[in-house]
Amino acid sequence: MRARHAATAGAVLAVAAAAALVLASGGALAGDNVALFAFEPTEIEADPGEEVTVEIVMTSHGGYGGEGVGTVAFALDYDPDVLSVTDLEAGPWLEGDGAEVAVDREVDEKRGEVRLNQSREPAGEGVTGTAPIATATLEVRENAEATNATLTVTGSSVELVDGNPQSTMVRDAVVVVDGGEPTDGAGDATDGGDGEDPDPEGVTLADGDAGAEEEADGENDAAGATGETGGDEPSLALLAGVGTIAFLSVVCLAAIALRKRDPGV
Repeated sequence: MRARHAATAGAVLAVAAAAALVLASGGALAGDNVALFAFEPTEIEADPGEEVTVEIVMTSHGGYGGEGVGTVAFALDYDPDVLSVTDLEAGPWLEGDGAEVAVDREVDEKRGEVRLNQSREPAGEGVTGTAPIATATLEVRENAEATNATLTVTGSSVELVDGNPQSTMVRDAVVVVDGGEPTDGAGDATDGGDGEDPDPEGVTLADGDAGAEEEADGENDAAGATGETGGDEPSLALLAGVGTIAFLSVVCLAAIALRKRDPGV
């Protein structure tokens, strides 16, 4: 009888230990929240030879454990037959509380891509909020025909200060060159170019996309926003943890029932 009680207690302790490990990992795997890249404005009308400026605005509420962002990397992708980038300057997003930001640029004019890598030094608590992550100046080529030239962000990488990556979404913009057919003014949402659903199940952007666009219009200062959380919706890690706990509980209950039926087991 004592052996059976000991086995039952051991099974209960095993489930409790598994639950503790899963709940502890929920904070460590806080990168399930989403960072959004959007252009402001989303549509620009321009003539051949004209120069235009557009801001790339980033929104991130950090990790579910309150971790801020420490590193951001992405590429501005454009049609090199229609546009050329004359400048791509880092914005104030990562500065947050006034930290130093290391910036690295790589330009591939033939491919139509300018890559911008930024990181806080030191990372500190990181940054959250909404503000320009970069400002791009583009020139419409003199020989450009009437067309709609899409601007998008590709190869985006956002890393929290605890080293965990954060998923990203992108909202495109378009440059309408003299005679091009205007869009509805809202760029299509993309996932950075890999063809997957831009809003995967279980991954959310806190406060909604509409809120992010309102912040981008009115508040472009991320200072003082450090440490904001991303909302109360469960992360994928937490959902997986709950499933694991439920499975282990069923196994333990089955073992206990078997011992009651056959004490010799």
